[in-house]
Amino acid sequence: MKKTLIIAGTLLSLTATLTASPVDSVYVRIDRTGSDSLTGWSKTFEFTDSISQGKTIASLKRRWVNNSWMNVSLTRYSFSADGKISVELNADWNGQEFQPVQKRLVSYAATGLMNSETFYFNTGGNWAPVSRNTFEYNTAEEQTSESLSNWSGTTWELSSLKTRCYYGSTSLPACDSTYIKSDGYWYPVQAVFYDYTGTGQLMTLSTQDLFSYLVSDPDTEYIFSDVEREYTVTTEYDAAGNVLATHGVQTWGSSQSWSFNHTYYISDGMGHSVEFNHSGTNNQDYFSSTDIYHLTPLAIHLEATPASCASCNDGTIQMSISGGYAPYLPVWAPYSGINTGSGISGLHPGNYTFTVEDELGSTATAAVEVGLNLISGILNNDLHNFSIYPAISTGEIFLENNSGQTLKTVIYDLTGKICITSETTSGQTVLNLESLSNGTYMYRVAGTGILYSGKLILSH
Repeated sequence: MKKTLIIAGTLLSLTATLTASPVDSVYVRIDRTGSDSLTGWSKTFEFTDSISQGKTIASLKRRWVNNSWMNVSLTRYSFSADGKISVELNADWNGQEFQPVQKRLVSYAATGLMNSETFYFNTGGNWAPVSRNTFEYNTAEEQTSESLSNWSGTTWELSSLKTRCYYGSTSLPACDSTYIKSDGYWYPVQAVFYDYTGTGQLMTLSTQDLFSYLVSDPDTEYIFSDVEREYTVTTEYDAAGNVLATHGVQTWGSSQSWSFNHTYYISDGMGHSVEFNHSGTNNQDYFSSTDIYHLTPLAIHLEATPASCASCNDGTIQMSISGGYAPYLPVWAPYSGINTGSGISGLHPGNYTFTVEDELGSTATAAVEVGLNLISGILNNDLHNFSIYPAISTGEIFLENNSGQTLKTVIYDLTGKICITSETTSGQTVLNLESLSNGTYMYRVAGTGILYSGKLILSH
């Protein structure tokens, strides 16, 4: 029974058409929720990343609706020569295709640190600038400020600023301060304070929402700020450093009714799973979990052993499966022979198609041909009195047809390109191969109830 319904192969195919980079693997996360411990799980969102050479080149978001996944959005990434993200393109699903809606362009300083990111929105097919974030750093290359500017139509206008301070010489943030600009004045709107355990893990996060206003008198003007609300979140860890619980509470403000408690459980299962029990001001519990899969593309490798004659059923196909998520369900057509677990035996000459489905619903398909054995350079069939020779030719081959019917012969190269076709009614037919280059070729001879195939080598 399938645990989920992920068509990872769909994303692999989709991103292959949208990006120039080959997809090496996919990283899948499925979020699930439940209203209480009795109702069971309900899938909500699926996030699937396509990875190429260690970098995420595309990320697909889908929502679980009416027992199936529905596309929501697709994000694609482009990288600079030194491997940094240079372009992020976001597209929303309109029911038929992904429509680009937002673009982010990233620039970097000579130090390699992000200098700015500029956002554009798609307006009728044109990309219009909207906002820009600019970053500054200290000598230790730690971010000290982030400013937001909005596009007025002619110029960038600064609208907000966030500054960060650190604990001494450490890289641990100590505080954040956020300001907005209005009528030429900077108003503080939020302050955040960080506190850590002895091992450097975040222990307490306190956020203050500020109410700021301009005070004017005949002598001076100044900005006055007061705490409007304050929230505190504390985190508990186990001995291994895993999060056990987080507790949030409103410690200052008008209602002081905001609070929550999260208890975390970590298990491996199908993937890394994190579940938490939430209780808050509405006195309702809900649960959440994330199943994680890191998969290489599902692939099939087939290797056929030819049958000894056209009417013989001693051909075999060996199959190996890689990637995806085991166990696998192989299906082959036409259905015949004996399933040996690693392949099929007891096959007549012919073409066979294999489709494999993994535990997550991804599929892969491959085809292979069971041909006929070459014996001493001549393919014989005593039952139908037909032969083709020699297997190593210097410029021509001979077809002996005493089967009593017209046979069609096709010679093609290793790319599948047809090079020569011929029909043989009876007796001996000579095929001239002088127009072909030296190399290895495949042939197929077909008639009613007759199918021969094999290879020949041309050496002028």
